[in-house]
Amino acid sequence: AWFEDALACLAGTGLTEARKASVVMLLSGYVRNLAATEADIMAAVLGSGLDYDEWMASYPRMLSQLTDPRRFPALTAFLEAGVFDQADEPDDEFVFGLDRILDGVAALIDSLR
Repeated sequence: AWFEDALACLAGTGLTEARKASVVMLLSGYVRNLAATEADIMAAVLGSGLDYDEWMASYPRMLSQLTDPRRFPALTAFLEAGVFDQADEPDDEFVFGLDRILDGVAALIDSLR
């Protein structure tokens, strides 16, 4: 039923049936990947004995201790930029990625018109 609904959403786009399926699987894969990542994070939090906020605060410190600036200059710059210093809104990462995927699908559809 979910696949039927997803395909129906793509009616009238000009996409071939195969490309409609590709778009549906891209979106499905994105959602599944984020769900798996969230589950991995929660497993790490539960295994640490810390509460969620404590674990999130400890994560950049741990990464900094494991990061050799010569070997990982981009990660070092990322950590030094303080990306982890402020929490994102709960759905920020999901919405950002979903918007980028949908922008790409819209560009594909526009190229067919």
